[in-house]
Amino acid sequence: MTAALKATVVDAPPVPSLRQLTDTRVPLADSQEARVVSFRPSDGGIEPLAILIGQLPLRQPVLVRLHVAGLAEDLMAALGQGPSVRAAIADLAVSGGGVVLYLRQERPSRSTADIFSAASPRPGAPDTGNRAYRLAADMLILLGLRCISLVGAAPGEAQRLATYGLDVTSHFACGSNGPAKSR
Repeated sequence: MTAALKATVVDAPPVPSLRQLTDTRVPLADSQEARVVSFRPSDGGIEPLAILIGQLPLRQPVLVRLHVAGLAEDLMAALGQGPSVRAAIADLAVSGGGVVLYLRQERPSRSTADIFSAASPRPGAPDTGNRAYRLAADMLILLGLRCISLVGAAPGEAQRLATYGLDVTSHFACGSNGPAKSR
């Protein structure tokens, strides 16, 4: 486990960027003990979901996987070419529990050509992720989860979430038998 990240907390409004709408028990193929919590952004954006798997630990960091939904990305995952929500749920269930944050894209999904050709963002491309990280952080805070361990996070995700007041204690790589410590 790595040391907790220290980040400068951004000046964020005291009011969350969203509010909780529903909290429903939903048995899933890979976890019979699951709940889906929906949220509504205060700016009227697309509603994100939190999928809670198993019993979340009370006194230790909770495993969290961010998933940004998009048609092309989800299609590639279905073809075995990328991460999927189902694989994340299965990994978290094997690990004893955690949360998948399902964030929906507000812009059109990237084209298949972009997915294959873009290993990293293009120089000078606008940073469109700040809103998504704010939503993710607010979702976790509304769920009472301020101390987390990220699963399968992209470079920089832990630092960006920490800027919104979360204690990100570690980062794990995705594995077929549950999260394994990354190097």
